[in-house]
Amino acid sequence: MTHCKVSVLVPVYKVEKQIARCAKSLFEQTFDSIEYIFVDDASPDHSVEVLEKLLEQYPGRRASVKILHHQENMGLANARITALQAASGDYVWYVDSDDRIAPDAVEKLYHTAVTEKADVVMFDFIDVFPDGSQRKRRRPVLPGKELIRQILRGDYMPSAVLLFCARSVYTEHCIMPVPHIDMGEDYATTPRLLHSAEKISFLPDCLYYYIHDNPESYCSRWDRSYLQQRITAYQTLIDFFEKHESEGYWREAIQHHIVRSKCQFYRLYGNSSKPDPEDLEAINRWHSEISFSALLKKADIPYKPIIILAYGRMNFLLRCYVKGCRCLYRFTLKLRSMTA
Repeated sequence: MTHCKVSVLVPVYKVEKQIARCAKSLFEQTFDSIEYIFVDDASPDHSVEVLEKLLEQYPGRRASVKILHHQENMGLANARITALQAASGDYVWYVDSDDRIAPDAVEKLYHTAVTEKADVVMFDFIDVFPDGSQRKRRRPVLPGKELIRQILRGDYMPSAVLLFCARSVYTEHCIMPVPHIDMGEDYATTPRLLHSAEKISFLPDCLYYYIHDNPESYCSRWDRSYLQQRITAYQTLIDFFEKHESEGYWREAIQHHIVRSKCQFYRLYGNSSKPDPEDLEAINRWHSEISFSALLKKADIPYKPIIILAYGRMNFLLRCYVKGCRCLYRFTLKLRSMTA
């Protein structure tokens, strides 16, 4: 495989129904100098077979594709590490295998990075919901430290798929995804990357389609291991910023994010099909130094009833409230798409 300007890195796990949609959008890019690195994270379904079958339709891309295999499932972060270590492009872009990208996305991102001499290019995206409705997500242009602060607080989406990044930022600053973190992997990595980048550019184009139809995604299901994973993510950031940042803005920001995380855990738990009461107790104990009153005060309004129900161990009502909020949210989106 000859040297390519861009490496597109794609972890693959339980995406049998979505991988063809993703791969098709990758192989039909208007930009030619791309290498594609797919990492099969021991997916138990036919994801890889679907990918290989689709690849037969794009013989011109075959020489630019690597499919790497994990012998056992190691999680999102480890799959991304494997892909990054195999990459040779000047720039790298993570793409999730249940999403898709715009046909000219790589061309626009590479052109912006080169002409503006940017280490990182950030861009807008589109949410695509199960009923087919879409919502454009425009992200404000912010100076470096304010951008990092908002990400650390949870006010700005940290997703790695929304960063087009020079590979040298990863390699020269020894920044890697944190192994064995699935919930909070982007949060632990993106602020470190942005802090290490000399120049960040913003491209006001919606180039990524974030598709909400995969029940196996980490943001759609609850697992008690997420509690420890978030602790590891926070410690990674604390260690990094204590070493590299003299200003203390990041401390308050991380504390604010802990409150948001606890609320998120309650929501995921409430959405479980078979919730375990012991899991609810584990969430209540997680960062117990944050009092009930402080948590209630800092939480966003829709989460306040969740906190009250969770602390009251009212499992049934908690689940009803969470599911009711989901139905209301979907109805609102559908109504918005009908009136657009």
